[in-house]
Amino acid sequence: MTSLCEITVLPRFIVAEALRRGKLVALLPNELPLPDPIYAVFPATRHVSRKVRLAIDHLVTACAEPPPWERDLPDFPP
Repeated sequence: MTSLCEITVLPRFIVAEALRRGKLVALLPNELPLPDPIYAVFPATRHVSRKVRLAIDHLVTACAEPPPWERDLPDFPP
C-alpha cells in the first residue's frame, strides 16, 4: 500500500470544504501568511464621486469580516 503525504500552502477558499470534511488537515493553523493589502487608487480630487466612494465603502465593509468560506473552519483562529 502506498500512502501519499504532501505539504503545501493553499488559499483557504480552495481548501475550506476539504478541511470541513476532514479530507485535509491544517498542520500549522496558527501560522498564517501575511495579509495582502488592498488599495483603492483613484485620481486626487477635492471631491470623490459618489460611485467611487460607495465602491470604497463597500470594499472596506466586505473585507472587514471573515469571508464566508472561512466561517466554521476547524482549528483556525478567528
